[in-house]
Amino acid sequence: YGVAIGTINVYVVDTSGNIQGSAVYSASGDSFSTAWNLMTAATPDVSGDFRIAWHYVSGTNFRGDYAIDTVSLQGNSYNFDASNDSFLTSASSNTSSSTTALSNSASVATATTNGRWNRDSGGTPSSGTGPTSAQSGSFYLYCETTNFGTGYPDKNFWLFSPVITV
Repeated sequence: YGVAIGTINVYVVDTSGNIQGSAVYSASGDSFSTAWNLMTAATPDVSGDFRIAWHYVSGTNFRGDYAIDTVSLQGNSYNFDASNDSFLTSASSNTSSSTTALSNSASVATATTNGRWNRDSGGTPSSGTGPTSAQSGSFYLYCETTNFGTGYPDKNFWLFSPVITV
């Protein structure tokens, strides 16, 4: 939600962050209202250890804080109310490489840190930039795009799920 939503792609990646196949989900722009919307994606036929990766590329200004909540993966559901869900975020928004982002990642934290995915509740810091509440429970994850000055467009935000074994 926001007038400057960029592009989100969701991938299956190996444990080193290498993308496996093409995006399993992709969307651009502010396609929705302020309400949460259900999105589903079927993963390719994989086995072994892998992660799901969300790659968000920011839009044209600070009103593009993309958010997710209530993620279900292989029978595990995450609504981000627990702060130890083992999701990782790129430490900064300066790489389009999934492997670089994963190798330099950090745990998602309850914060408003620019250039990374954050855990939040009750609305993002700037008005009109993201959700005002969670879809389920109290918390959600979002990309903070506010403090880029004139360099809003094309900032890269990576989010990696915990390792999944199939």
